[in-house]
Amino acid sequence: MNKVLFDGTALQTSISVKFHGGSEYAKCVLTAALQQGKIFDIVFDKNMDIDSSILQKITENHAIQVFWVEKKNDIYKLLSEYEYDIFYSALPYKYEDYNCSRTKFIMVIHGLRPLELPWDFYRYKYVNNIFKKILFYLFSFSPYLIEKKQQKHLKRLTQLLSVQNKLIVTVSTHSKFSLLFFFSFLADEEIIVSYSPFNFEEVKIDSSLIVNEYYLMINGNRFEKNIYRAMVAFDLLFSKELLSDKKVVITGGLSTMLNWVKNKNKFIIMPYVSKEDFNNLFKNAYAFVYPSLNEGFGYPPLIAMNYSIPVLASSSTSINEICENAALYFNPYKIDEISNRILQIENSVSTKEKLKLESRLQVDKIKLKQNKDLQLLVKKIFQ
Repeated sequence: MNKVLFDGTALQTSISVKFHGGSEYAKCVLTAALQQGKIFDIVFDKNMDIDSSILQKITENHAIQVFWVEKKNDIYKLLSEYEYDIFYSALPYKYEDYNCSRTKFIMVIHGLRPLELPWDFYRYKYVNNIFKKILFYLFSFSPYLIEKKQQKHLKRLTQLLSVQNKLIVTVSTHSKFSLLFFFSFLADEEIIVSYSPFNFEEVKIDSSLIVNEYYLMINGNRFEKNIYRAMVAFDLLFSKELLSDKKVVITGGLSTMLNWVKNKNKFIIMPYVSKEDFNNLFKNAYAFVYPSLNEGFGYPPLIAMNYSIPVLASSSTSINEICENAALYFNPYKIDEISNRILQIENSVSTKEKLKLESRLQVDKIKLKQNKDLQLLVKKIFQ
């Protein structure tokens, strides 16, 4: 069996980043490895936080050696000193100077957002600082600066993906071919697709947090999630009195978001919420709207589908690969088209019922693939 060093820093959080999809991915792989009785070493950063339940699972297994380091070079020293066969990282982006060629580097690339979506015109809407808002607005009128920003990310990722003796794991077919497009030096056999594992555990919910029927959107403070255009689309429908009896609930919102719309009383802006409230909002929604401009995989529509909630989604990047026939799609840059799809789900009972039926089938299909891919990935790491 391979002698493996597991990058535990991918499981950890900091003050600035409390949640990352990559860390959830790493937790799933770690849990599967522990359940299968795999033996490996793991490295953590002394300066970062870690979920105590995860640490307990690891320390209960006395065959697993835990290392605590202060800097990246300490990890490189471990790889050299202990002569590992495999170094696995679910968040490899800081290892662009990796040079431990004896040890095969299995890295997970979750998407190429900095290259696929280096900027969006409405990015200035998602900041409250007036000087930053003006700067972002002006930046949108400079294709040269946007291209320079993209090239900076391209250079850094090129360095990471050029390391010797590697295997790249990515989370969707879309992301695989995006890698092959942007980095023509990569070979097809160097990249495998392993759908992001996800825990579909349902939380028991007795009553809804919101009294009215509502459409749900999430991550209101992130420009790539494209909430501004969707809010304007809803606002148009409210102004035309075509959606008079519904509300729109947005989590992770900014305090200034109501300035974007005329019908302010129709929108409920919430901060980031607990896991229980998050599931409550999904389970009781009339429909889930996902106008994202870019995704490497895309968990949220699957959460909605797991509760048989109709999904209206952007047709961008990996989203239609993951949702297939279980979503009603729109061009995320076209506000009128977003309004059109909302109106369709509002008035077409057959469309809504079809999506509810397809959603359960799609979730079951994705679950099977995720579980199969996870087992294959663990086998690839520890064979």
